Parts: sequence; C-alpha cells; structure tokens
Amino acid sequence: MVAKGAVERVGSSSAAARYQIIPAGDGGVGNGGAGNGGVGNGDVTAQTAAKVINIDTSIDTSGTGGGYLACISHMLGVLQSAGHSFQAVGFKTVHGGTLDEPVLVDDSVMSKMEDYSGVAPAHNPPYLAAMRAFRQKLPAMPLVAVFETWFHRDMPLPAKLYAVPYEWYEKYGVRRYGFHGASHRYVSQAVPRLLERERERQKVKGLEKDQRWEEGAGRAGRAGLADRAGRAGRAGLAGLAGMASLRIISCHLGGSSSICAIRNGVSVDTSMGFSPQSGLPMSNRCGELDPYVIRYIMQKTGMDFEQVLQVLAEKSGLLGISGISGDVRDLLAARDKEPRAAAALDFLLYEVRKYIGAFAAAMNGVDAIAFTGGIGENDVELRRRLCKDLSFLGVELDEEKNASACGSRGLVDTIISAPTSQVDVVVIKANEELIVARETYRIVKAML
Repeated sequence: MVAKGAVERVGSSSAAARYQIIPAGDGGVGNGGAGNGGVGNGDVTAQTAAKVINIDTSIDTSGTGGGYLACISHMLGVLQSAGHSFQAVGFKTVHGGTLDEPVLVDDSVMSKMEDYSGVAPAHNPPYLAAMRAFRQKLPAMPLVAVFETWFHRDMPLPAKLYAVPYEWYEKYGVRRYGFHGASHRYVSQAVPRLLERERERQKVKGLEKDQRWEEGAGRAGRAGLADRAGRAGRAGLAGLAGMASLRIISCHLGGSSSICAIRNGVSVDTSMGFSPQSGLPMSNRCGELDPYVIRYIMQKTGMDFEQVLQVLAEKSGLLGISGISGDVRDLLAARDKEPRAAAALDFLLYEVRKYIGAFAAAMNGVDAIAFTGGIGENDVELRRRLCKDLSFLGVELDEEKNASACGSRGLVDTIISAPTSQVDVVVIKANEELIVARETYRIVKAML
C-alpha cells in the first residue's frame, strides 16, 4: 500500500519542477513546486491541506541535472517537515515512441526516452534529469512513467498514419502519437459525469414542473417542458441511452495546445502528431508546417538544420506571429494597438475551429465540446469567439454562464451552453495529476 494513502506526481519542465500529493482514495493533500529548474536560483513552495509553506532557499539550480537534484532534495525536505510520506513517484512523461503505456521506470525506459529526446527536446531531457535525481536521492522508490501518448494508442489506423513509405511506420514508428493524453483522458471521464449530473437535475426539475402542471399549471407548461427536453436530448442531457457513447471534442488550450476527438471514451483522432511540435499553433512552437519550409529557410538564411528547428520550437507560434509574446493575455491586451497581436489571436481561433469542424466530421457529429487547460479554463472571450463561429454545429453559448466560468474565480466543471444548444459546451478544470496518480497507484499496487 502507499504510505498515508498518498501518491506523488512530479511534472518537470525546463522552467520548473512541480509536484502534487494525491491520496489514493480522495482529493489532493498538498501540491507545490520548485521554480527555475535548471536556470538561476529557485524558491521552493509547498502547499499542504493546513497551510502554505514558503521557503526561500536561494539554491543554486545552474545546470539541468544539478538543478533538478537541488529542487527535488528541497521538495523532499519540505514534505518530510510537513509530515508527508509516500511510496511511489509518478511522472507525466511525454514521448517514449512505441512505449505508450504506464510503466515502471528502469534503464530501458529511460533509454527509450533518450531516443526521443530530439523529437521532444523541451520535455524528455528535463524528465530524464528529474528521474535521475529521484533515483539518486531515493534509489529504492518505485518510479512510474505515465506517457502522454498512452490515451491515443488505440486510434484507428487512418488517424495514425502519415502518407510516407509504410516501412517508416513499421520499422521506425513514424506515426501520429498525440500528446496531452492525461488531460484528454480526464476530460473523457469528467464530461459524462458532468452531463449525467445535469440530466439528473433536469429530471428533478421536470418532476417539479409536472407536479405544478397537475395542480393546474396547464397543458402549455407540459408542452414547453417536453419541447425543452427534446432539445436537451439532442445535446445529450435527456435523450442519450448511455453517457459513455458521447462524442466529445476535447480542447486543451494553453501554452501548449491540442484537440482530441473522443468517442465512447476512446481517443479516435488528435491534432498533435509524431512530436509535440505539430498541430495547433502554441505559445512559441509553430504547430503544423510544410516540411519544405525548413529547406527553403536554410537556403535563404544560411541557418543550419538545428538552428531552424530551434526557431520553430522557441521563437514561433503566437510569439512568432505577434512579435510581442506567446501569452494570450498579453496579446489580448495589445491587440487594439498591435495588428500582429490581433493576427496571432485570429490565427489561433481559426485553427481551433478548423480542428473542431474536422473532428465533428470524423465522428459523424459531436455531442459535447470541452475546454480545458490554462486558456480553455480562463479565457472567457476566446471561448465566446470560438463558439460564435460554431453555430453551424448548433452551438449556442449562455453568455452569463460563460462569463462566470473562470479559473480565477474558483472554477468547477460547468456547462456554459444555452439550454437550446444542440451541442453541450463545457469547461473542465484540468486534473492530469489525478490520472497520473491513479496509474501510479495501480502499477505499484500490482507489485505488492
């Protein structure tokens, strides 16, 4: 069993090392992070159920490996001082190629991740550094890698393939892998629960209205209720035989973004492909790009291949178009005075709408559209603009509900579409940590 019913999840990036402790059977006990993993000096912050503990250690985190070792050492000290203990560490790992299921971390797993470090340079190296740090500090601790590609592994073959020699797929694993799997998997579970709760609420509401009708409210009231129930049925609230049959389009929008088509709880297509570089435009990553652009820019500028890749990974996306920032908040503030900021926002919205339309076609319809991630949960205006141009799907937004659904206001999973909408539009608070914790617990429990 896991000590004190807790599983730790560590999410590492080039900027930070973050953790969350999650009891095996309930909500989180504490979460926190160590900043500037690998760059400069970092603070360590831990939040427990009782209070927030801030420790300014001014630790030297210069160098990726040493930085994570220093951060993790201080994290462990904070946890121990707060009385927490644990028996496993789960990582929301990104790319392991065909290694696309939750596994115990060993040398072969880390070697596979090394093979794909060039494909996911912003993700795999920091995770590997954190894993090595944990192995050094806690050599007997089980480490579990929950790969982002896992949720997408059962996509149908047409959704996986690229139109390249088939040998590349068979021999080298060149295919669409997809990422943000933990987020999309959580959405696939949270949306049916949310709609089921709303359906039950509508049933109770309907019974109350029936009672009023029996008392003389009149047949018109009953007819109006039936009409509303019919419209809700098209949206999945009153007419679906089972919530598991939902066709969901999950929009994980943040610094890194992707969209996923989900049918019967399974990923059937996704916007990201062989690497996290592909698909939607991101904060500073380009997203979809004709590969011959690389050769052309090399010829015109004299840059070599690695230099062009670096520009595409670090100076492109919303930052590249706007020339100002890759942060949507900055672009919204600047759009009235900076045409390129407005152009970057318009491009992002266009690409998101395009994928939603394509995935609706791929599933022969859509029952629910879910927004999650930093932008999806918090940006009221972008959700409004997106939904306005999805009217061809029968999407109707409830402006008041949309305005109130914001992470800064204590977001809970909520429906923001109007009762007359033919597609349910929902906002889901991302909880990737819970997915990672569950899989970590499952694998460690099987070891006992």
